[in-house]
Amino acid sequence: MGIDFQGTNRQALRYSDMMSNRVDYVQSLMWPDVTTAEAGAFVEMDHDLTKRDRLRVGLRYDRVDADAGRAEAASDLGSTPSELYDQYYGTEDDEASEDNVGGLVRYARDLTDRFTLHGTVSRSVRTADATERFIAADSTMKKDAWVGNPGIEPEKHHQAELGTTWNSDTAEVQASAYYNRVTDYLLTDKITDGSGNPATGYRNVDAALYGGELEADRTLGQHWRARATAAYVHGTKTTDDDPLPQMPPLEATAGLDYRAATWEAGAEVRMVDEQDRVDLESGQDVQETPGYAVVNLHGEVRLPARLKLRAGVDNLLDKTYSEHTNRNDSTTGEAILVNEPGGSVWMRLSGRF
Repeated sequence: MGIDFQGTNRQALRYSDMMSNRVDYVQSLMWPDVTTAEAGAFVEMDHDLTKRDRLRVGLRYDRVDADAGRAEAASDLGSTPSELYDQYYGTEDDEASEDNVGGLVRYARDLTDRFTLHGTVSRSVRTADATERFIAADSTMKKDAWVGNPGIEPEKHHQAELGTTWNSDTAEVQASAYYNRVTDYLLTDKITDGSGNPATGYRNVDAALYGGELEADRTLGQHWRARATAAYVHGTKTTDDDPLPQMPPLEATAGLDYRAATWEAGAEVRMVDEQDRVDLESGQDVQETPGYAVVNLHGEVRLPARLKLRAGVDNLLDKTYSEHTNRNDSTTGEAILVNEPGGSVWMRLSGRF
């Protein structure tokens, strides 16, 4: 059992010289002195039901208090954050409080000495961050506004998971599948005010996600080791019956390593499928993305004095590709698709004392 606390404060001004000759012209109070305090308490217990059956139960409570201390302060443009909230959401609230409860129940059974089956049901809650709740970036001549939603509700995840682990003297396999029903999913979306002025904003929708993960590892003789992973997630906005944005496509890796007494080396292939389930209207998915495969090499040499030298080559074939889960412009909130680095060589020296 335990308690925890986290306090954050976010302040940011956006300057512009497009409307005056002043370089200190405050165009927006992007984070208007946003303070968030989260205090939590949790308890978790493991209990052996029999020699082969185990139970874990847990409960968590969080109190969240957030406020925008400068929501009534005006920028040089003349607008205040409260006016932006009212313009796009019909509220001038600059405070929010939440009482969030989560928990889990996990049951595991050893079917044999090497094979374990487990199932988990859980509820978890994610509160909105300072950006989702109180960002207040007014529109410019070229960019839309970016406005947080003071009245947004926290995400509630209700998940069921089934998994298994199998191991032998030379191999281990872990697999799991899950279904997650999300109430009040925090969606980044394109919104408009009463006059049709667009903005990047936030709203709650209901959603469903399901997927699975697989990990396998096998030792081949004295020196060789093979490994593989796979992961997939499928997300849908059940409110609109449309794909959720920013869902990673099917991904798999396969690797082979050689280990000697003082050194090791290996190669890995990372394979990612195309993603054609996109939500272009939200502005978060820039486009459908093609699949790709990337080859990485790595090696390690153990040196005297407890030193270790690691080196490798990432993207050996200099593949041009970009991740589907894109990045965001830090001043406008707009999604941008950026290519990942080409062929890269790296080296790292570490020591233990």
